[in-house]
Amino acid sequence: MNVSERLFESMMRVSPEDAKALTLDEMESLGVGLFDPVYTEARENKRAVKLGMTKQQFLTKKRETADECGRIDIIINQGDTRNDCWKRKFPGYFGE
Repeated sequence: MNVSERLFESMMRVSPEDAKALTLDEMESLGVGLFDPVYTEARENKRAVKLGMTKQQFLTKKRETADECGRIDIIINQGDTRNDCWKRKFPGYFGE
């Protein structure tokens, strides 16, 4: 089902009465964040090919852009300028 063993182990250690909602950071660390890592990997592989980049070049450019513009794989409020920064610094990242 594309979930980590760590998530399953964590779930088995918590009784129903002690269950709690996870923070976004906790969800992300367990692989159940907003983005499916397998889907993200496949999408980024396709984008790298489309842009004529190796996967390493693509990931380097993505990291450099995130360092300058901020992470794009998080919830972004309306009016946030990150999308514009990403489009300027990493044309084609969004598949446009």
